[in-house]
Amino acid sequence: DIKELPIKVPELMYQMIKACLTTSSSATTAATSKSIFPIINIKMPNKIEESNIEKLKYNAENQSSYTISSPTATIPKLTELKSQLMNYLSRSDEYTNYASKAIDELRQYYHKLEITSKMQDIEKNWIADEFAFSSLIDDLTVAFGDVVFPYNKFTRRRAALRGSSLYLPGLIKAMTTEWSYKKIFSAKLAGGKREHAVCLAIDVSTSMFGTLSSGIMDGIIVLIGALKKLNLDNCGIILFGREVRLIKTNEQSWDTGCISTLINELRFDQDDDTRDADAIEAAIDLLNQCSVRGEKKIFILTDGYTNCASHITMVQRRAEDNGIDLVAIAL
Repeated sequence: DIKELPIKVPELMYQMIKACLTTSSSATTAATSKSIFPIINIKMPNKIEESNIEKLKYNAENQSSYTISSPTATIPKLTELKSQLMNYLSRSDEYTNYASKAIDELRQYYHKLEITSKMQDIEKNWIADEFAFSSLIDDLTVAFGDVVFPYNKFTRRRAALRGSSLYLPGLIKAMTTEWSYKKIFSAKLAGGKREHAVCLAIDVSTSMFGTLSSGIMDGIIVLIGALKKLNLDNCGIILFGREVRLIKTNEQSWDTGCISTLINELRFDQDDDTRDADAIEAAIDLLNQCSVRGEKKIFILTDGYTNCASHITMVQRRAEDNGIDLVAIAL
């Protein structure tokens, strides 16, 4: 009936708009969730270049402008981010493409890498720098070994008061002493090894250019030198600036190719962004792939300037939930 047209048309338009808004709302919610927590794509090292760049030098105005938080201090801004935090920690998709793509690409990179005389010279310079810092490396090795990365795996059996099997020398001694000697069981108490996992996350943003980059270079040499002396093989290296670049996992040995790749990627004049939270995400995924019974730590070498304020707070919580310690080092 044409007389009912003025009434039917508005009703029909109302139903159409309502249906569109409902569909749009659900689609927007899904899109918003993905935009807040996108999967982080980890980049590979670039081709090793022959040329070097000249580094500018400057002095920091206040080199001790930082504070040390209490071990029991709460993570900053955590209460303000609680609404997003639950979605972030319970997401079903991966945080980074480390396991699905990046680790395979790094294997291919090192498989195709050809060692040149330039790369061998870089390794010689690294060894010379290690020798120059040998006393400092020894001091850090002692501190790491005694406090940070103690022996936590034993391989040789000794006499013990408890155990799942008998210790024959202890049993003989007990019989000859009329059982006054009690250590007749066998337990792994000697031959100590360190089974821990470490990842170095290094800031290569332009704010590090100059004096800070020189300090970073020296700090890396000392840190890696100490980790090598402790035989900590589960060690990864990640660089971050505008992007996150994977340099080494626990699969790669510390050899000419790895040293040259790291030195080539330590460029502090190109990345005008500091994606430190993304780097920590990648480091967490890297350490989660290491099945060790000991400590898992991420050492972050940075000047502290971040462009991921809210994300850095959430990723600290994720590291805490995964039993991973974050240690920020200002150089």
